[in-house]
Amino acid sequence: MKQAVTIVTALWFLAGVPQTGTAQTVQPRTQTAAPETARYTVSGTVIDASTRKPVSFATASLTADTAAMPVTAVVTDAKGSFTLAVKTAGRYTLHLSFTGYTAADRAIVLSDSVPALQLGETLLEPGLTAEEVTVTAQRPLVTADIDKITYNATSDPETPTLTALEMMRKVPMLTVDGDDNLQLKGQTNFKILVNGKTSTLMSRNYKEVLKSMPAGSIKSIEVITDPPAKYDAEGIGGIINIVTNRKTLDGFNGSLGLGTDTWGGINGNAYIAAAMGKFSLSANYFGNYFRSPEATAYGSTENFNIDQAHYLDYNSSSKSSGQGNGFSFEAGYEIDTFNLISMSLNGYLGGYESKGDRMDETFDRFRIPTESYRTRSTSHGDYGSVSGNIDYQRTFLKPDRTFTASYKFDYAPNNSRYDRSIEGLLNYPTYDQRSENRATGYEHTFQADYFDPITSKHQIEAGLKYILRPNSSDPETFRRDPGGEWVKEENRRNALDYRQHIAAAYASYLLKLSKFSFKLGARAEYTINDGTFRLQDGDHKLDNRYFDLIPYVTFGWQPTQQQTLRLGYTQRLSRPGIWYLNPYVNDLDPNHISTGNPNLKSEVGHSFNLSYSNFGKIFNVSLSLSASLTDNAIEQLTTTLPSGALYSTYDNIGSRQYYGVSFYGSLRLLENKLIFSLNAGSGYNKYDAGNGTGMENHGWNHYGMLNINAQPWKNGNVYVSGGIWSGYTGLQSQGSMGGYHSIGISHGFLDKKLQLSLSASNPFQSRHIYKYTGFSPEYAQWGRSDNPYRSFRINLTWRFGKTQAQVKKARRGIRNDDVKAGGSSQQGGGQ
Repeated sequence: MKQAVTIVTALWFLAGVPQTGTAQTVQPRTQTAAPETARYTVSGTVIDASTRKPVSFATASLTADTAAMPVTAVVTDAKGSFTLAVKTAGRYTLHLSFTGYTAADRAIVLSDSVPALQLGETLLEPGLTAEEVTVTAQRPLVTADIDKITYNATSDPETPTLTALEMMRKVPMLTVDGDDNLQLKGQTNFKILVNGKTSTLMSRNYKEVLKSMPAGSIKSIEVITDPPAKYDAEGIGGIINIVTNRKTLDGFNGSLGLGTDTWGGINGNAYIAAAMGKFSLSANYFGNYFRSPEATAYGSTENFNIDQAHYLDYNSSSKSSGQGNGFSFEAGYEIDTFNLISMSLNGYLGGYESKGDRMDETFDRFRIPTESYRTRSTSHGDYGSVSGNIDYQRTFLKPDRTFTASYKFDYAPNNSRYDRSIEGLLNYPTYDQRSENRATGYEHTFQADYFDPITSKHQIEAGLKYILRPNSSDPETFRRDPGGEWVKEENRRNALDYRQHIAAAYASYLLKLSKFSFKLGARAEYTINDGTFRLQDGDHKLDNRYFDLIPYVTFGWQPTQQQTLRLGYTQRLSRPGIWYLNPYVNDLDPNHISTGNPNLKSEVGHSFNLSYSNFGKIFNVSLSLSASLTDNAIEQLTTTLPSGALYSTYDNIGSRQYYGVSFYGSLRLLENKLIFSLNAGSGYNKYDAGNGTGMENHGWNHYGMLNINAQPWKNGNVYVSGGIWSGYTGLQSQGSMGGYHSIGISHGFLDKKLQLSLSASNPFQSRHIYKYTGFSPEYAQWGRSDNPYRSFRINLTWRFGKTQAQVKKARRGIRNDDVKAGGSSQQGGGQ
């Protein structure tokens, strides 16, 4: 980890673009090694004192005797060589450092008589670094270590013009299709964390939240394909962790943003961060109003074994609008050197309204109409999630040894109303129907974590967690009688009281040698699902219990500072949500009936991953091979009823297999003024129902996404991006291929404090056509949807604030504190 951090620091120096750093960094006056006006230079070579080999990517900085900050800084090349240039003569201190070595200082004098000073070799002794001067500049776009791959959004010039969902298209191993569905390594079964903690809303409505969230509020996006034991075991595909901006130097800084698009949507955001001695805080807000133009769809189902309802056809149109408000607040207070209290509050509250018009028609085997009706519908509701947590952290005299105790509370309302007016056209009654649902979810999480770096080579960590999730839902359905009165339909009763208890414990051990690392761990989880479904035929009890022991093992090899090879194995769980377990039969649409299965068990997947990464100054590459094998996968199964209606439920099928390869590469040219990046992959899915029906399916899916960023003038940026993906493959369905493209331009005014951005999504494609097919031994199905695709957006962002020049030096240089140890969690992730 230390070597990876140092490589990141080194690449920051080379990028030459300063930005705000953490509270433990020092901002240099000069980021380039040889400015045109420089008159004096210092050159030399850094050598390992024990092996006599060059030390690549070591930090070399010059500090004037009269200044507290470095005047300039560079990193050594592959031969350990460096050259530093300054404008004025005088006395300086040369500081040479690299993680794992004792830093060296040399006093030098530059004068007109000695304008170019050659120092020769400087030896660095292996051992702990006493102190380090760190310099903030541009981070590389992508970094990797033994546990994850990180996409640094703050290094992407496109960030001010994008939403969080659009940013996901650029992250290695992630894809976003034309319907805004997110996939990790070709799989949809993953968990999303925010700052290392889960959000109920991200589990239920991640598309709406990510479309509302500005990418400018994100610091980085981490892809964890083999989550270690400290993470909850849910998420077959892995974990996506969104790290938001929340750090500042002593002082304050912030930003305000406002934007609109051609669909009539409006978005705004605000950010503020401040640090005052031992107290620090940060706050984010983003809000939006969105409108979706009319979309259309039509399709048909053929029932092979039914004559009267042999064909079921439909065509529909819909449009929607809504609004949302998201916020986050974090604060910390350092009681003393060893005790820290921090708290956070975040959430998203939104509402929507949609209108639809649909025609359903039934035909016999000879295409003679047997039934038809038209449904006009209006739905609206509100949803959201509010989370709060408080953490106590205790540190000790030994560096990095910590104990953390945490509590987290979540509240998730979800209320809706659905009005339907059915007009019978042929052999079907005419009536009005209304349904209302008041649902609320709570969550309480308690957790304790202990981390101990026993030596520089050995680390251990362990923790305990308990989660309680009480949920309730009380939907009601009404039908208008001939007199115009609304009458409750008692036969559609579906009240729910549901509690889930999860108790977990984990432990892991890390061995880190000079080039090799090994991490071993295990997590034990015991789950109790206790609920009561109050249906029309009486109460149904749910008592589901299971125990899981999840192993984790990862080997890492780092032959050079730039390269990492990693091999990992773990198991991942996917617990059935309440919408999978609820036995209520939803037959509001008589042609498409669905129900849950209270007897479902959590699916267990065996996950294997082999990855290689090489991150340099100009070219970055990451290649990953993965496999996931599941013997009791949860899948939706659809059959036909004697009436011709489709009947869907869920079951633990025989098996699901996935094999995939993913690639990420980037090329930086013209001193980072021209950047190319490619994200591509291919995967093979194989399904076998294993239930005697003979249902099985298999197929490949591919994707490729190219991004180009250019800075053709000072403070200006232009980007072009595009992607294509093949259709997905499911047990009983397949989807068509698709693609996207976008262009944008931005310019910074007032020393980049004011930024104007213009962007276009799919400017050369007004509509997106999506086709799908469904199949079983009993039926064949096809459909097509036509959705608006072209949009234009304008955003204006203003950054403000100031920071103090003097800050405390870090005891150990840069610290990766993106995810706070001991954070609490909800279903499917967390620490």
